[in-house]
Amino acid sequence: MEEVDRGIAAAAAGQAAAEAQRDLAVSTLARYQRLLDRKSVAPQEYDQVAAQQKAAAAAVDRAIAEGQAIRSKRAQILARIETAGPRSPAPRSCAATPRSRRRLPGS
Repeated sequence: MEEVDRGIAAAAAGQAAAEAQRDLAVSTLARYQRLLDRKSVAPQEYDQVAAQQKAAAAAVDRAIAEGQAIRSKRAQILARIETAGPRSPAPRSCAATPRSRRRLPGS
């Protein structure tokens, strides 16, 4: 379970990093839009920044999905543990162990 919890923490950190990159890409795209409007930047450069912004947004979506998947895995593990219940020892069968038919003295 510790491994799953570490995965959840890593997914959260990955999502935060992806969101930071997305926010930077959004503000960069806005700056490039103003530059393009003033014809201070080539359309090709603007297109490149726009593509980077789309990739950053997709990375956030992917990070969110990864986080949801690992949390779902944790929930499944907990459900299996809960349905398994406490473990009890296996019943002993008398037929599995041969009994001696030898008579004891005095019987």
